[in-house]
Amino acid sequence: MDAPIETNNENQSEQVDQQIEKRPVGRPKKYFNDEDRKDAIRKQQLATKRRYAQKKAQIYIVETANLFLIASAFDVINGFIKADEKEQPKKDQSDYLS
Repeated sequence: MDAPIETNNENQSEQVDQQIEKRPVGRPKKYFNDEDRKDAIRKQQLATKRRYAQKKAQIYIVETANLFLIASAFDVINGFIKADEKEQPKKDQSDYLS
């Protein structure tokens, strides 16, 4: 019974050796040809431009919202000032002359 086990082990070790020999040495090729490389670079640049445009739009939206908040705050302040002016009785100019 030892003979079949040894043959299996030898076969497996030979298969492992063959697989090791088939493995490429060094870095695997990422691109098959120059056109693939250019296409990958083009896609990467488009993705970068898209992210930049999204960020720019996001900043524009936030700035616009902030401007609306500031404008509404000024409206509220002006409303308080006008209400305060209405509540205070106006003094005659004669008070200032005497």
